[in-house]
Amino acid sequence: PVGQGAAFDPSQNARAWGNFVVGGGGGNGKGNEAYLDTYTWLHDAVAGPITITSVDGGDDLDGDMLTDYVERCITGTDFDDPDSDGDSVGDFIETEGGMPGIDTDGDSMIDGLDTDDDGDCVPTLVEAARDPDGDMDPTNDDQDGDGLPDYLDRDDDGDIISSCDEDTNRDGDPTNDDTDGDGLPDYLDRDSDDDGILDTFDICRTEPENINGFDDEDGCPEVDDDADGIPDDLDNCPPPPGTSPDDPVHPTANPMQEDLDGDGLGDVCDDDIDGDGLPNDRERPRTPMCPDCTGTDPFNPDTDGGGVNDGVEVERGSDPLDPIDDPGPRTVTGGGIFNSCSAAHGGSAPALAWLVALALLLRRREH
Repeated sequence: PVGQGAAFDPSQNARAWGNFVVGGGGGNGKGNEAYLDTYTWLHDAVAGPITITSVDGGDDLDGDMLTDYVERCITGTDFDDPDSDGDSVGDFIETEGGMPGIDTDGDSMIDGLDTDDDGDCVPTLVEAARDPDGDMDPTNDDQDGDGLPDYLDRDDDGDIISSCDEDTNRDGDPTNDDTDGDGLPDYLDRDSDDDGILDTFDICRTEPENINGFDDEDGCPEVDDDADGIPDDLDNCPPPPGTSPDDPVHPTANPMQEDLDGDGLGDVCDDDIDGDGLPNDRERPRTPMCPDCTGTDPFNPDTDGGGVNDGVEVERGSDPLDPIDDPGPRTVTGGGIFNSCSAAHGGSAPALAWLVALALLLRRREH
């Protein structure tokens, strides 16, 4: 061999390893440029014949357009199998025509030997078998149209969520997760819960935004802690803090949002449902245990229909169950109205004087 600093003699056909140079500059000596590796095995006790096999560098045993030499010495793929990893994408494609070290997902396993080239938790064989265009060519299947074929794309639907992260049930297989049941797995569906909010912006991409009929476009169903179908922030009987939809009893549930007196407080949680000024508990039938109870209807502000609110009658001492004692406009024979039937002392003299004067006037006209 030609050593470092030695003169190069073109008449010599030396074979050796190393970047031999001439006079210290350039690497133009024999060495690596000879393209013939010579191996010598020595054993201190045993010696025998050495067999050297010469292989034609142009052979392509598996017909994958990669020579056996390239597959043995450069790509590391199987020289007698055109698809070394059996993922339906041939060695020629996965090595980009015979390049060494092609490793799309950076997992230290070259694509030619990796069954999941992009590391998206969906085997390359599965991605190739999907073949939406039916041409049996996985290299042109591009769900999100980003120019990267699905089998090399870690985010097949382009929603900025990796396919691995769209494995909702966490069983290691994103292909069996279909939140909205539309036949398209979530990892290929840009709106997994079909609520109109794309997964890219959906905080709750597996829970429909409008599941309870309300939609504020954050992607998450509104909180409904008393499980009555009305979000807490719209409920006229909101549940107290600490309530959970899983509680067996929901005393504040008011699904129809009934509000008899229109005070904004639902009937279920309103202490005075009819707004007559009498608490619901006081409108129970009178008993020895409840001598102040009125026996009035908690759903009717004027139980006796006399025209006066139950609470007003109780406050003034009249009977809320008797319409007779409800003062109100009444007609009398000959027309006219009066507002009271009572003849309290000191209250009738003016009226009596007026009637006497009217009678005298009529009598004078007769004469």
